[in-house]
Amino acid sequence: MNNDDDVAREARSVSVEAIHRGQAMLLLSNGERGWVTDWFDGEGKACNAADAIWCVGTDDYGAWYVVDLREFENVFSH
Repeated sequence: MNNDDDVAREARSVSVEAIHRGQAMLLLSNGERGWVTDWFDGEGKACNAADAIWCVGTDDYGAWYVVDLREFENVFSH
């Protein structure tokens, strides 16, 4: 097995643990960060982060994540 196969296998086991809408950042279960590339509303139309209920993101290794934002609890900190 080559290194690309190892990276692909690890990417499949990574999940999104948290999302920072303001920075369009995904916190991944392996401790790394990913980035939101697109936000979508309930009709599947592109929208801003505040109105989104879905997002799509990627990480530095090229893995893609489709995230249902309704599965996450909103937490605010000042």
